[in-house]
Order: sequence, then C-alpha cells, then structure tokens
Amino acid sequence: MHEYLSSHDISENNSAVDVPDCGALRLFRTRCQSGGVISAEMSGEQIGEASYSFFWLIEGRVELMQGMGTRSLLPADMALFDDSLPLTCRVGADGRIQADWLTVQIPRILLPGGRAAHFSGRSGTGRILLDVLRGFLEESPRIDGSARVRLSGVVLDLVTAVLTEQDEQPADDAELQRIQQFAETNLADAELTPTSLAEAHHISVRQLHKLFQKNGLTVSSWIRERRLEGWRRELLNPLSRNKSVQDVARDWGLRSSAHANRLFRGAYGITPAAYRRTISAE
Repeated sequence: MHEYLSSHDISENNSAVDVPDCGALRLFRTRCQSGGVISAEMSGEQIGEASYSFFWLIEGRVELMQGMGTRSLLPADMALFDDSLPLTCRVGADGRIQADWLTVQIPRILLPGGRAAHFSGRSGTGRILLDVLRGFLEESPRIDGSARVRLSGVVLDLVTAVLTEQDEQPADDAELQRIQQFAETNLADAELTPTSLAEAHHISVRQLHKLFQKNGLTVSSWIRERRLEGWRRELLNPLSRNKSVQDVARDWGLRSSAHANRLFRGAYGITPAAYRRTISAE
C-alpha cells in the first residue's frame, strides 16, 4: 500500500499518524491546514497490491478528486475510493478550514464489491460505522493488538454493509443523494435555491420538492440547516478567529446579517457572537 502523504506534503502543519496492529487493514489519521493539497498516485509495482481507501471526515471541509469526479465532504461524511487511480485531496477549497480525517486502507481482495461511493454517517448503518470508528480511535491506545485486529474485522463488515445498503437504494434515493452532494459543494453560493438546484440537475422544481418530501425534508429548510451548521462549526475553528462573525456567515452563503443572526438564534438558542465568545472562554 502506498503512503498518502509524501515527505513533500508533510510539514509542521500537516501530519499523518498510524493506528498500529490493525490486521489486514491500515488506519491512519491525517490533519492538514487550510488550503493544503495532498496528492497520491501508485507506482507501477504498487498496482498489484491495490486497495480501496475509505475516508471519514472528522472535522473541516475537503474535496476529493479522482478522474472526472469530485466529492465534497463535510463532517460525518464518508467516501470510498480506488487507490489504483490518482487521487487529490484539497482542504478548505476556499482556504478557510483545517481538516482532520481518518483513512482506512482495505485490500481489494477483502472488498470484492468495492467501488467509488459517498455516504453519510448521520443515520442508519453509516451512523453505526461512524460510532465504531470514533470509539476505535479513542480507545486504540488502551487495547491490545489482538483486539485491534478483531475490531478491524468489525470495521470491514460495516463498510461492506454500508456499500450493500447503498446498492439496494431506490433510484430516487440515489438521485437525492447526488443532488444533496452538489448542494453541499455549493453552499457558499448565495444564489443556490430550489430553482437553481433543479436546473442544475435537469429536473423540474416540483420533482425536486417531491424527492426531498419523501425523506421528510423541504429543499429550502435543508439548504438553510446545512449552511447554519457549517457556519456554527467554523465559528469553533481557531483559524477563523480573525474573521468577523458575519464574514464567516457570508462564506456559507448567508448574506443578510440580520436574517442570518435570527436564523442562528432560532436554531441554537444563542446569537452567533455569543456562541463564539462562550466557546472561546471554555
């Protein structure tokens, strides 16, 4: 298996730390400063031992680019990529955010149904997988090698289950996931609306609303909630401490200061400025 961070990539601001003794899997955690770009490409002799790389984004915002495809990940998002193809990871595409993620490299032979995929850890089997990975990271220093090997088997089983679950998704669910991924990538665009989203995917606004309604959502409220959550998370980021609360809001497509403040208070019960002060004081 190849290293994702070359000596050129690693600096005092970027680091990769292995979780030892994980059997056939390799787990490592990477932290990269905003604006960083990490590239990986296997040499000819490495192709024979190609693997898949499973990503779980813990904090920040990244874009993963492979071939003609780009995946935009927010915290609790996960993705699977084929290591035999060149991969580029861009952290905070707009230069704003530090990122922290876990990579699990899985030998191809152990994941025969593997393919590029993107899924959420916010519900269902994905949530269970995320909880297991979080516990694995937190407790690995206190458990022995044989236990880590057994837990690696649990991780592999759950990755397989998540992929199988996604294969069984109805076509409408898959389309909704593609649309939401596009929207996540474009949250900073203040012109992102149900109409522009429908046009970008060549469907009617009515069809778009029906897709969201099947999952108990409305398009506008979903976009608003994702923007607010991105804003809230970035207020916690030390790298954004010199930016005003409203500048951070604008970075997430929230242009009207008064309206954005009301939305934030309605969602979190506190003004964004007070939220930042409270967190900074802790």
